[in-house]
Amino acid sequence: MAKKRKICVVTGTRAEYGLLYWLMKEIQDDPELALQIIATGMHLSPEFGLTYQKIKEDGFRIDEKVEMLLSSDTPVGITKSIGLGVIGFADALARLKPDIMLVLGDRYEIFAAAQAAMIARIPSPTSTAEKLRKGPLMRPCAMPSRRCPIFILPQRNPTANGLSKWAKSRSGS
Repeated sequence: MAKKRKICVVTGTRAEYGLLYWLMKEIQDDPELALQIIATGMHLSPEFGLTYQKIKEDGFRIDEKVEMLLSSDTPVGITKSIGLGVIGFADALARLKPDIMLVLGDRYEIFAAAQAAMIARIPSPTSTAEKLRKGPLMRPCAMPSRRCPIFILPQRNPTANGLSKWAKSRSGS
C-alpha cells in the first residue's frame, strides 16, 4: 500500500471552518490521504467561544493548536501575534511533516501559517472567498496587498482527489 499523503488544514475562524468542513470530511474519508488539523486564532479564544470544540464535536481530531492571539488589535499587537504564530506554526509543521498545508482566507493567522510553510518548503495552496482567477492549479499570488495568500487555487471547491493528485505530482510519485 502506498504511503498516505498528509494534508494539513489550518483553521483560525468559524467562518472559514464552515467553508472547509466538507473538504476536510472528504480528505478524512479518502484512503490515500491523512488529514491533519491545526487550530489557531479565534478557535482558541475564550472571548470567541473556544470554537475548536466544535471541530472536535464534528468528528475531527485536532493535531496541533497554535496560540497566537494577543488582546490587542493595534498594528503592533497584530504584528506580535503574527510573530508568535510563525514560531508556533514552525514547531507544529516540524512535528506533523505534512505534504501540503491547505489554508483558506487572508487573515493574519493564515499569513503566519503560510510564512512558516514557505520556509519549511511545504506547499501551501489556499482559496479565498473572492472570485478566483482562471489558470493553472496553483500559482504565486501577485496582488500587492496586506491580505495576499501565498498561492491561490482557481477552483471554487477544491476536492480531496484534486489535492491528492497535486501532492503526488509534487513528490515525484
